[in-house]
Amino acid sequence: MKIIAWCYNCKQQICFNNATRNRNGVAIPVDDYGNLHSCRHKNRKPGFQSQKCFRCGQVIHFDENYRSISGKYIPLDWNLGKRHECNETPYLENR
Repeated sequence: MKIIAWCYNCKQQICFNNATRNRNGVAIPVDDYGNLHSCRHKNRKPGFQSQKCFRCGQVIHFDENYRSISGKYIPLDWNLGKRHECNETPYLENR
């Protein structure tokens, strides 16, 4: 399965693929050509671009002001600005 996201440092589109993992089993970000993503920007830029939910395919976004107690960002619906509740069947993108 391929998950498409954006780098929070340089805003470049990256993807996580099951084929590219490190020795601990963690997915490594790659670009469209399959090369490892090397981000030259050291400072974090505020905000995130929108992306698709990998289960239902709905467009979601993340806001810096909405975090869980553990510090993780909470996905929000693009149109409503409310917390994203995914009740759909898994969405698999064919490429």
